[in-house]
Amino acid sequence: MIVPVIMCGGSGSRLWPLSTPDRPKPFLRVIGGRSLFQETVLRLTGEGFAAPVVIAGEAHADLVKADLAEIAVEADLILEPVARNTALVAAVAVRRVAETHPGALALLSPADHLVHDGAAWREAALAASAGARDRIVTFGIRPTRPETGYGYILPGKPLGGGLHAIARFEEKPTLHRAEVLLQEGQALWNAGVFLFAPETALAEIGRLAPLVGEAAVASLKSARHVGGTTVLDPNALAACPSVSFDHAVMQSTARGAVAPCHIEWSDVGGWEELLVVADRGAESDRVLLSASDGTLVWTEDRPIAVIGAPGLVVVNTPRGILICHRSRLQEVRAAAEAFGQTENAAKLHR
Repeated sequence: MIVPVIMCGGSGSRLWPLSTPDRPKPFLRVIGGRSLFQETVLRLTGEGFAAPVVIAGEAHADLVKADLAEIAVEADLILEPVARNTALVAAVAVRRVAETHPGALALLSPADHLVHDGAAWREAALAASAGARDRIVTFGIRPTRPETGYGYILPGKPLGGGLHAIARFEEKPTLHRAEVLLQEGQALWNAGVFLFAPETALAEIGRLAPLVGEAAVASLKSARHVGGTTVLDPNALAACPSVSFDHAVMQSTARGAVAPCHIEWSDVGGWEELLVVADRGAESDRVLLSASDGTLVWTEDRPIAVIGAPGLVVVNTPRGILICHRSRLQEVRAAAEAFGQTENAAKLHR
């Protein structure tokens, strides 16, 4: 049995002004009629999968509950009053899974990725489960382009069961390096999804990130329980280092493995990627492009005409307007911060 643990955090500030602190990226309905969070929950529902554990920010509890009710899925909801990154989420989740589903595996997954073939994703998780009893398995996606926005995994020797040892991780590369990796044909995109037995993860967290493990224990021990929802103790969380599971554990453990996957996947991390996968750059009844090759447009209400302005991203929402050259999309996060539209900035502006 696999227990999905869905990490419903992150501000998605690179998608401002569509993603805001009040309605961040996991709750956006950018592809079809469901939110990215709903698509993730449904993708991890079926034979071999238990009801999910959802870990989200306390401020987004109502959004989580409304989305779950709409798709008629019940979940074990754990709320963070203070965000402390994915290592803490993993440490809390595995303790909960060990308690509620003895002998099950935990599948740690972000809530805001896009996977077109949910059945293939479930099959990949189930196929990797045999090797995940004494290893921490991460999933690597076969690259389709020289992407600079993703981290990469270089697989090592075969371990059996479709798994490979991890030779090394590479952070987000330059375009030239990404082109080399694609041409060499070995590197995989790091999907940030992990499958493991709770006892294995707990042992490695305790060895490699003991402060995170201690904070998880303390935050659960002093948690409040309200209407079937667990609210972690903010004082215990405040003492926890903010570090990702990748950096705290995966890049140091000798028990890591990677499962290569041929699945169409996107983390929808920024505007260029979203507009391509959503096919929103072409002309429609609300978009007119003239002599504007390479310009991508997203508009939620008013019509937009772009004339003689190639290579732009133009976004119109009730929360704000973005006009940005495609070569400078990495600066969108700074714009969101300037307007108080990231989680930390929003707190400072209150």
